[in-house]
Amino acid sequence: MPANDIATVATNAGMLALWRSSAFADVDGYEVWEERVNDRLDDAIQSGELVPIGIQSDGAWGVRLAVAPDAATEREAAYTVVTSEPYLLLADGSPIVLSGVETVGDPTASPVSRGVRICR
Repeated sequence: MPANDIATVATNAGMLALWRSSAFADVDGYEVWEERVNDRLDDAIQSGELVPIGIQSDGAWGVRLAVAPDAATEREAAYTVVTSEPYLLLADGSPIVLSGVETVGDPTASPVSRGVRICR
């Protein structure tokens, strides 16, 4: 997704997630999703595998991803209701995916999946 493009991402669980595909490559069904995502959501966030985007409502949302932006755009600032402290997503070279939290582990369910170049 080029900079400043907005992707539409849907959720039926009230939360979107930005996640590292390698961390959830073994998720192949509901039981594994429960164990690897739902039951350990706090651990996945703390370990940098997943960044939650709490929408608090089902639906489809326009999302713009930016790497360390200086600030929100003027339009974004006008519509901002709440913000959070920054989360850390640790990239390992595998694709980074944006989806509803209920589809973490299935990169094909997302309109956004990009490889990340690791700079050392």
